[in-house]
Amino acid sequence: MVKLTFAIAVFAGFQVLIFLAQLFTTYSQLRAYVFIEDAEISAIDGKNATPPFNGATWIAHYTVKNAGSTPAHKVKVFDSLTVEDWFPEKLPIPTAEDALGSMAPSGDFIEAEADELVLPPQENGAVTDKTDPKRAIFLVGKIFYRDVFYRTHRTDFCFFWKGPIGDKADQMSAYDEGNDST
Repeated sequence: MVKLTFAIAVFAGFQVLIFLAQLFTTYSQLRAYVFIEDAEISAIDGKNATPPFNGATWIAHYTVKNAGSTPAHKVKVFDSLTVEDWFPEKLPIPTAEDALGSMAPSGDFIEAEADELVLPPQENGAVTDKTDPKRAIFLVGKIFYRDVFYRTHRTDFCFFWKGPIGDKADQMSAYDEGNDST
């Protein structure tokens, strides 16, 4: 009788483990996944980021996307557009806040933009020197949102632009560091 009771207890324990694994899988499959799909930079006058650069006010436009199966709620984005030395020791801290509200699942997106960045001519030259740019324009940010299970998530992003390259002169690239999510 004791062996039978023990076997039933072990079997029940396995059932609990299976239930917990399925619950974790359900959370992972059904949550929102918010990230930055792409980022572009342009001069404030509406022209593309192409030469000549004679001192400019820059703006970064980026797409916030929910690729998850459920909505994302209370979406907030903190971002900053700054000029830093290439290979910065420490990435800048995002400061500007935008509350985007809720995002529908399965590919819903919101177009966002960072605050303006005004550069004097010498800064533009340091960023756009085609032979050896010493500085870069960085777009850094954090996205906070809540999923349908009331869990809070964060996505960090970092893009850079070191002058026009090829046909996509205004396209920003993802930086090696500063991109993470929870």
